[in-house]
Amino acid sequence: MPRPAAEARTVFRKPGTHGALVLAGVLGAFLLGPRLFSFAILPPCLLKSVTGVPCPGCGSTRAVKALFALDVPAALAWNPLVALAAILGGLGLVALSVRSLFGVPFPPFPNDLPLWMKLLLALLVAANWAYLLAAGR
Repeated sequence: MPRPAAEARTVFRKPGTHGALVLAGVLGAFLLGPRLFSFAILPPCLLKSVTGVPCPGCGSTRAVKALFALDVPAALAWNPLVALAAILGGLGLVALSVRSLFGVPFPPFPNDLPLWMKLLLALLVAANWAYLLAAGR
């Protein structure tokens, strides 16, 4: 007999449950990622195929593949913004997971970013795209 929905949700309220699940996911992605990328056939960038101009995300797949191979310089060469976002995101997930394992609650996520942060993100994307254009990716 299936458990009621309310009872099933209480499992995730135990301290450390979220952290353990996220750590397991990060570890699984790190272990399975290289195997998935080794035989995945991914389509080329549509914008670059049509216009010859790389999009701001060109090289992202190769950057992530290089990170799975622990080749950080190659990942940064393929797409610096995606490589840094993946590294910082992975470290952030691990940090939040460790906090959760020790019963420290997750910090609240802001609903809206301040204007200066939006402008900084736009500048970073533009600078990354300029790098990709200059590097001929």
